[in-house]
Amino acid sequence: MSDQENQGQGNEPEDVFEVIRGRMSPEHKVASEALDKLNAVYVDTARDKVLGNSFDRFLNYVTAKQRYGRRGKGNAFFVTGESGAGKTDMVERLLMEHPWLQPFKHNGRIVRPWVRVALQGPATLRFLGQEILEAIEYPIKATARQSEVWNTLPKQLKSSMVFLVHIDETQHLMTKGADTEEVSSAIKGLMNYVPFPVSFILSGKPRLNGLIVHDDQTERRNFSLALDAVHPENDRALIVKIITKHCDAVGLKHDLFVKSDMPERIAHAANHQFGRMCEVVILGIQIAVMKGDKELLPDHLAKAYRDHSNTRGLDDMNPFQAEDFETLPRGYFVTGKDEYPE
Repeated sequence: MSDQENQGQGNEPEDVFEVIRGRMSPEHKVASEALDKLNAVYVDTARDKVLGNSFDRFLNYVTAKQRYGRRGKGNAFFVTGESGAGKTDMVERLLMEHPWLQPFKHNGRIVRPWVRVALQGPATLRFLGQEILEAIEYPIKATARQSEVWNTLPKQLKSSMVFLVHIDETQHLMTKGADTEEVSSAIKGLMNYVPFPVSFILSGKPRLNGLIVHDDQTERRNFSLALDAVHPENDRALIVKIITKHCDAVGLKHDLFVKSDMPERIAHAANHQFGRMCEVVILGIQIAVMKGDKELLPDHLAKAYRDHSNTRGLDDMNPFQAEDFETLPRGYFVTGKDEYPE
């Protein structure tokens, strides 16, 4: 059996990625390994502490004993920000590393007290319910009606001992034509399920706030955190930290780079959004590694921007080359457009 055939014998989904990586040229393998290190970097900020402290209070609230022997009180924690703000990574890290939420043994089985579902586009309540049931590994027919799905959810979440559900990109439940009241009622129904109240982390774009004010009870009860844009001057030290942590991960020099106006240019290219800044830096470093350079240079970012935007042959529109970059539209790294309509 050839090495190529042997590589295809695995049964894990990850195997296909290793097969492709195994076929790469040496320089691409080096870049791929560098990306492994870069993608493992997490740049912690003050907002992580704010989220952590607020979330701890949230857990205190939802796990407290209630009257007449009841336990728990359903609630919602909203995390909102523009595209590229870093919501997903921030909440994922919080849940994955939170010491109170780690798996535990109960009656001979492993209990994982929270699950996450990510909505990639316009979604129905039926789809959301099926995704949650799939996340807790409960089999349900694809043809099941919405009412059947949502009638099944409370008991199965209780059976699985899952008291917390993170719905990422929740605004996709509020697309044009969607019944926002129905969404609010469905979530509130799980929160108010007396035998086992379920709580939610709802993350998404700022228009998700429309779900907060839609229902008076929900408005009174939720916790929330809004992720603001990064200011290129006031938050310059944070941008430098992003560059430094990523460059250090692969041993790339960057002293001159951070002393220039590159941090401001990165902020501009990333529409002042934290998560997108990290992506801009990572893709610039990828270019540097593939070229075998030992220092991060403006040209690396300029080439990465050309690869991920519509500025080929338009250097005056490239924020890493244009002298008057601040006059250019902010963002447009990749495309800067939403994939789905409002």
